[in-house]
Amino acid sequence: LNLLNDILDLSKVEAGSVTLEPVTFEPAQVLRETQALFGEAAQNKGLALDVDPPAVWVASDPFLLERVLRNLIDNAIKYTERGRVSVSGTCTDGLVRLEVRDTGVGIPAGEIPRIFDEFHQVGNPQRDASGGTGLGLTIVRRLCRILDHPLEVESTLGGGSSFVVTIPRAPERPVQPEVAGPCAFTPP
Repeated sequence: LNLLNDILDLSKVEAGSVTLEPVTFEPAQVLRETQALFGEAAQNKGLALDVDPPAVWVASDPFLLERVLRNLIDNAIKYTERGRVSVSGTCTDGLVRLEVRDTGVGIPAGEIPRIFDEFHQVGNPQRDASGGTGLGLTIVRRLCRILDHPLEVESTLGGGSSFVVTIPRAPERPVQPEVAGPCAFTPP
């Protein structure tokens, strides 16, 4: 079922039928939702899942950005046997860098360019289904291209990996003044 869903998602991206709907929003909400979604999986493996969202507004498509982050967090949990997975954000020069970092097995330097290839999985030559479908990072890279959000990868074999998605920062939404409702006056 996961393979079928990933193939359907990838085919939508390839066919150009993914509709980009950028809005201004706080990524904290998206990150809290992903934390709730993956908290149990991390806990079941004895991993800490730390989410420290930046208190900023960004301009992006929240649905597609959530899909990117979900795939990155899922991979981080899948390839981390002990330690932690952390998701955090930093702001510099009008950009927000959302980072998914793990203390997992890491990726050999020569394999980093290939991890985005369809069905390529480092360390899973037998195609064990518990290792995923091999399409998650392919989808991540293609969605980041559609979103025009640069994607960076750093990894140390045996020392974990870091995936960073860079998003344009948006001006904070002004707080809307509360409109007073009708006053109820009860005579004494």
